Amino acid sequence: QNKAQKLVYKVVAKGGLMTREEFAEKIGWSKIIWLAGISNGLSMLPQLLDILTTKKVTGVSLLMFCIFFTIKLCFAIEGFFKRSSALMYSMLWSMLVSMTIICSVLYYR
Repeated sequence: QNKAQKLVYKVVAKGGLMTREEFAEKIGWSKIIWLAGISNGLSMLPQLLDILTTKKVTGVSLLMFCIFFTIKLCFAIEGFFKRSSALMYSMLWSMLVSMTIICSVLYYR
């Protein structure tokens, strides 16, 4: 990287400049992103639990969950290519929840 590129990647923080990697380390970004990734799958659990307890799927959009699944698949593959275990595993977890909802909708319709 040249000096201009390095300057672009600097973040102003208390005490001076630091790289984005240093800033991420300082705020514990790896823990934050794991929590966000786990929350992504957890956010769909109420819908899944509602389907499994009531056995009713009226109002659940199968198309929406198929789109969610496809998007998460793309990001899981991106995590694989970028060697980001947080991205890959959180998307795989979320895909599992989405696929369970999809299968439940198909089963109970």
